[in-house]
Amino acid sequence: VAIKRLPWLIEAFTAIARQRPQAHLVIAGAGPARATVADASVKSGLSHRIHLLGWRSDLETLYTDLDVLAQASAQEGTPLAIIEAFATGCPVVATGVGGVPDMFTKSPQLASLHCNEGALGPPDQQADFAYELLNMLTDQDRREAAGQAAQAASQAWQSSHLLDDTAAIYNQLQAARRVRRPSARAS
Repeated sequence: VAIKRLPWLIEAFTAIARQRPQAHLVIAGAGPARATVADASVKSGLSHRIHLLGWRSDLETLYTDLDVLAQASAQEGTPLAIIEAFATGCPVVATGVGGVPDMFTKSPQLASLHCNEGALGPPDQQADFAYELLNMLTDQDRREAAGQAAQAASQAWQSSHLLDDTAAIYNQLQAARRVRRPSARAS
């Protein structure tokens, strides 16, 4: 869909491709923007290095084959693609929109856009996003460390953990409501 900004990602990839001739961009999915994405691929002059896979049901296999997942969305909540990539140990470079930054952890020793699990690029700075993606592709040690951190972080996104967190929130709200409710008086 348009909000995923795949033509924007293809433009960012063209900057990377100049410096990494062995790099390939793989796009999975099928939706209303497919023709626009295919046109952007052809216009880039790199359609031989941009692979439009269409709908896939074997994303776990795909994630394990990737060096890095790139998510260039203009808006997101909590993207399932990032959770799935984390679970397979695939580092992620994403735009810092919506709930995405909450999925990543920062360490004081990391550069400003770097995160333990990959990097967050500014949503409106394509050159910075491309730079972060290129940096992740070229730095194998960082990529491996980010993949390990991503896999460790995926534990927080398991359904049992999310259910426990949701139940804890409801219990807190219920307890707060009891405190605010006036007590009944006996006459």
